Amino acid sequence: MVLDNHIEGKWKQIKDNILQLYNHKDLKQIIQLIEQQDINPFTVDSLKIRLGISEKRINKFIENTEELFWLEHKHSKWIFTHSQMLLLKNRIKNQLVHFHKKNPLSIGMQKEEIRQKINSTNSILEALLEVMFNEKMINKKGEVWLDSSFTVKLDKEDLKIQIEIIDLLSEQGFMSSSLDEISKKINFDKKKLMRIMTIAEKEGKILRVDGNLMFTKQNFDMLKDKVINHFIENDLLSVSEFKVLAKTSRKYAVPLLEFFDKEKITYREGNCRRLIK
Repeated sequence: MVLDNHIEGKWKQIKDNILQLYNHKDLKQIIQLIEQQDINPFTVDSLKIRLGISEKRINKFIENTEELFWLEHKHSKWIFTHSQMLLLKNRIKNQLVHFHKKNPLSIGMQKEEIRQKINSTNSILEALLEVMFNEKMINKKGEVWLDSSFTVKLDKEDLKIQIEIIDLLSEQGFMSSSLDEISKKINFDKKKLMRIMTIAEKEGKILRVDGNLMFTKQNFDMLKDKVINHFIENDLLSVSEFKVLAKTSRKYAVPLLEFFDKEKITYREGNCRRLIK
């Protein structure tokens, strides 16, 4: 028997055929139909339309079928088979493993890179990544995803340089040196230095602002707390006030404030900032 929602005939007859299929627990065709959706699984509404049965009956059907389950994420819900889910998780994992082999000094893949590779919607990919992260199949560092078994291995010299620069940036606060200045200061190749600091950035140790300015994540988090506390008793934050909080000059204050706006912490109103609540 082949499940076909597009056969000719009266709608009642089609509906009766599908209900008979359900009542006889002939699950093979329905499971196959669900699995064929691959990376574009059925929602409640799309399955209702395809099978012509109510949401209540669909839920009862899934509750009584071990092979099927709902995957929920935020305000969305999709139906999967366990085999379908395993296939998709392995597809994502294989993409990450392949990426690591080609890019051994890169931490991992951006979510958008993965989405394009597996041709999924953003919401479904987010749900799958969350499942895999909770199952410890993958890890996340900063904004990138990586296979759980992967680590970037800097040699001892490069790791020593990275620690030295992060310590320097930490001491400099928000009057930090640019990549060019650091390269000259420690007499180290700029391209190699950029590679080392890109790894630190993807690991969430530093932030790059306005392209060439670098600050430690720890310093930024402390400044963020100061900015938020400022708004407890103030509605606005001026550039001058921000300079005092950050202990910096206008050269650094302006791009930093723009970064705060970009991160949806503040928004600009005239020459001042307001806190996004």
